[in-house]
Amino acid sequence: MISDKKTKEQHAGERKSMLLFVLLLASIACVALTVYLKSENIEFEDIKSGKLFNTLFLHKQENTQASVTFQFKYEFRENPVFCSYKGNIIQYSNKYLKAINQKGKEEWQIELQMQKPVIKSQGDYLLAADTLGRDVCLIDDNKVKWRNTVEGDIINADINSQGYVAVVHQTKNYKSAVSVYDTTGTKIFTSYIGDRYAISAKIFNSGKQVIVNSIDTSGVKAISRIDFMDMLGNVLNENYSLDSVYPQTWCFSNGSAIFLNDSSIICSDKDNQNIWKIEYGDESIYASALIKNKYLVIASAGRDDPESGSETEGIKIYGSSGKLLASYELNGAVSNISTTDDIIAVNTGAEVYFINTKGKLICTYSSNNEIIQLEMLSNDKAAIITKGNITVVEI
Repeated sequence: MISDKKTKEQHAGERKSMLLFVLLLASIACVALTVYLKSENIEFEDIKSGKLFNTLFLHKQENTQASVTFQFKYEFRENPVFCSYKGNIIQYSNKYLKAINQKGKEEWQIELQMQKPVIKSQGDYLLAADTLGRDVCLIDDNKVKWRNTVEGDIINADINSQGYVAVVHQTKNYKSAVSVYDTTGTKIFTSYIGDRYAISAKIFNSGKQVIVNSIDTSGVKAISRIDFMDMLGNVLNENYSLDSVYPQTWCFSNGSAIFLNDSSIICSDKDNQNIWKIEYGDESIYASALIKNKYLVIASAGRDDPESGSETEGIKIYGSSGKLLASYELNGAVSNISTTDDIIAVNTGAEVYFINTKGKLICTYSSNNEIIQLEMLSNDKAAIITKGNITVVEI
């Protein structure tokens, strides 16, 4: 009996030791995985959303040519405007806004009387605004959610992921104005600007702030003036001016904003704090984009040898703190950039580079004709637009 009792106690102790050993191994594995994910800039939401496989495996493949899945024609003489929306190619031409699927089939069309539309998509919404007129329109799926007419010709328009719209427009008695609308088309406020010219307005995805970038020409040289506003149109900062004109604006999810010109990047917030600044010196910034509203992608070029005139182009990825996270060197000047949460697609006019957020090349696509525009349709599909043709490729 005593021997049996000792044997049972011995087995119980062995099981306890084995359990502790397994838990120790699991803890070590979790720590190792956490360290690896951090080193690879992989976030835990990527695991939840099923993107981990792509990041660990798909993005590790050697460089290959993107495969063509479909190719179709469009009427180039109609001067169409393109963007991507819910996996479709959106085309405005000849008074119609059309959704074309990845096999060239028209899914829907909406009649819009616009002379020079700007079309943009964010999340579930599609924005169309006439920059030679006064009409602005919000679309949800294949239906017009609302249409409005502003009081002066539209200069610029933008949309956030919640469907809030900011329109910069002309107005009587003032140099410019900014009108903000909610998802129902109800005007939340109009801010009139009397002493400078607004060039852009963006609404943070949080839906709590609006940022207005305007040009002040009253001094020796033109400069950018920045207004952070709440959703009632109240200015949250005072007299915040940049040292030059910074025409490009991006909003980070942490409440800070990015301002760019061809040689500098400034990150600031509503407290007029310049959080960080990067000056490119001999390099020039040609294009920019955001990933997940927290990573900034820059396409730049600089001269290695002034005598020979040789140029080097490259892509740089910065975090919201201004830290350089990754980079990739290119051959050819960048025309435009299109991004998803995982992919940076770079158009150099003759070739497209598909790069992941680690700065690793996934694949390329070469064209015999000039690539006019590039639009990512999903994490693994892109539309490459040349004169009269649209090619859908798989990455």
